[in-house]
Amino acid sequence: MIAGQLRYKIKILSKQSTVSDYGTLTDSYVLNYSTRAGIKYNSGGEKFTNHQTEANQVLTFTIRNRKDKVITEIDRVEYNGNQYNIVEIIPKFDGIFKSLDIKAEKIND
Repeated sequence: MIAGQLRYKIKILSKQSTVSDYGTLTDSYVLNYSTRAGIKYNSGGEKFTNHQTEANQVLTFTIRNRKDKVITEIDRVEYNGNQYNIVEIIPKFDGIFKSLDIKAEKIND
């Protein structure tokens, strides 16, 4: 992996559950760590449903593998002010375990 390809700043957000004063469970996403990534635009589209336009966008983020941090499909990626649900995590082997491809879909507000 060429370091110059990792030019975009992203954040990996982990899900955290807390119990409120009233006993309800609340989920939020907190910063796990920040890193640099290469980004590949895979697909996208939009459709008209229930008098609304729904757009989707799928990206692949390539990051260096870190042994001290764990990423799962429950986590999210934040890039350019948008959050993305992780769909798939693909380890890339190049003789040694070097990088991860994270396929993620944009969360529509």
